Amino acid sequence: SVRLPQYPTAEIAKFSPKSGRLLAIVDKEGVHVIDVNEKKIVFKIDCPGIASLEWSPRESYLIGCEKNIQNPNKNILNVWETTKGTLVRKFDW
Repeated sequence: SVRLPQYPTAEIAKFSPKSGRLLAIVDKEGVHVIDVNEKKIVFKIDCPGIASLEWSPRESYLIGCEKNIQNPNKNILNVWETTKGTLVRKFDW
């Protein structure tokens, strides 16, 4: 039988709010989005340092707060679309 991928260093895991079919997992490498019904990886976002992650209400976007390692007083808010994990916007805050 096919098993879900395992992420032993995962720090955050959130199901998509509308369908509950997608699971976003944050570990030291970045964000992994898994289709739990198909038991497969949808995409991976290489972005270490994500401290917080949220889905948009319609599951169209993932919003992640990234710690800026070079400058701890300046953090980054990333917005990715959820069909391919493409970065849409990046904000300093």
